[in-house]
Amino acid sequence: MITRAKLNYWLVIVLPLFFVTACQPKVEKVLFVGNSIFHQGHFMNYLEDSLSASGNDDYELLNAGLSSETVTGLSEKIHNPPRPYVFDRLTLLLDSIRPDRVIYLYGINCGIYQPMNDQTKDLFAQGLDRLISETKKVGAEAVLMTPAPLAFVKNDTLNLPPEDYSWKQPYPKYDQEVVRPFRQMIQAKSKEVDVIDLYSALYDQKEKSYGKKDPIHPNKYGHRLMAEEILKYLLK
Repeated sequence: MITRAKLNYWLVIVLPLFFVTACQPKVEKVLFVGNSIFHQGHFMNYLEDSLSASGNDDYELLNAGLSSETVTGLSEKIHNPPRPYVFDRLTLLLDSIRPDRVIYLYGINCGIYQPMNDQTKDLFAQGLDRLISETKKVGAEAVLMTPAPLAFVKNDTLNLPPEDYSWKQPYPKYDQEVVRPFRQMIQAKSKEVDVIDLYSALYDQKEKSYGKKDPIHPNKYGHRLMAEEILKYLLK
């Protein structure tokens, strides 16, 4: 039997709470997972400022970029300790955060600055597939960004054994023969997942987007371009 006290409790306490909760807009949790370019974090400041300025509070943005990380599990012999491998942490990361959407940025490190070979190409393809499948397992949507370019090489006549190239001395044709094919592999996934073409945005303005000493990490102007590409995607 429902007493007057119970009825008053439901009418005064429970139902108002239910309607307030039901009427609140859902905030989408967007997780960024990638290498040192995400880890730098400048793009996050631009994103948050732009969303705040427009009064948009539909997104909770979380950055989990990690320096040197790859999806291939490869590492140069001089890289000490070896490069981190995203799949050593991805399951725990996704399970603990439970994002709605995950934006991934990989590629620049994944060929470890050496000439392309079949193993590297296969490992990158497998890594992309695994990013997508692991994300789907937690009910989230995967988004792939094409890699940032290698903006320039300091010595374009360098001739070393393939295994001796590294981030300190990249293979002179690394951008053309490794990063661009990685970009094409990611773009080929556009029928499965959304793709954001970061490569073009940075490459088209690489003189402004990179400093003279660092061809790997975009400067703050480059991060602004990256934020603009992400913002266009989120608000489309």
